[in-house]
Amino acid sequence: MNKTLIAKISVGVLSLTMMGYSIYSLVTAPTFRIHALDIQLSQEASQGFNFEKIRDSLNLRLKPIIGQYTWNIDIQDVLTKIEKDLRIKDAKVRRVLPDQIEVTVTPFTPIANIVANRSDKAYPLARDGEVLPAIDIVDAPDSAILRGDIFLSDAALRKDAVALLSSLPEDGGVSGKHISEIQFDKKRGFVLTVAPSGTTIWVGFSDFAIHALRAQRVLDYLKDQHLTGRIIDARVAKKVVVKLRNEP
Repeated sequence: MNKTLIAKISVGVLSLTMMGYSIYSLVTAPTFRIHALDIQLSQEASQGFNFEKIRDSLNLRLKPIIGQYTWNIDIQDVLTKIEKDLRIKDAKVRRVLPDQIEVTVTPFTPIANIVANRSDKAYPLARDGEVLPAIDIVDAPDSAILRGDIFLSDAALRKDAVALLSSLPEDGGVSGKHISEIQFDKKRGFVLTVAPSGTTIWVGFSDFAIHALRAQRVLDYLKDQHLTGRIIDARVAKKVVVKLRNEP
């Protein structure tokens, strides 16, 4: 083997060694270690209810991935950890080179707050009937209260409550923004309390949209007549009955 060939081989080996060392140095450099989580609210989210608390919770739950190399992160495992948070409806995770993990979350949008008979906590209710983790009442979103233990234990009733809330008029005295409380009575069905008048409306077990519209016409009349403290029974098909609270 001549000296020229030996020299070429030596140069080649040295070049490969240097290249390998460079690649090793690059991929093991701190540059590619995760140093931050970028947790964002998705554009699809209708509101950012509880997002700051969700973000704080995820930062704590995902803290072990800080310092790991980007390519060692199991994206599916990260997603599984995120989905354990019942406040989150949907989440997406992706690597952002060289040193970040981006998390985009869509929280559930509460439609009401469930408050048990003896509780100082509220359980936000999502539009799909999912009960979200308890929060202090003072932190609850501004929406109707579903009053009673039964709304926590009866999933089918929660679905009916969501249907009721979704069927209320967008405007007027019986619109969702004016319903302060909803209860369920085994004989009368759903019972609404209107703010600020305190008027009670019985809407029954079904056909909520029809009953709500009938009740709204009566409520408008009572308001014009400055009559408060009444009970509006809108359950009957062809008429609406107005009672005083002390009537049977």
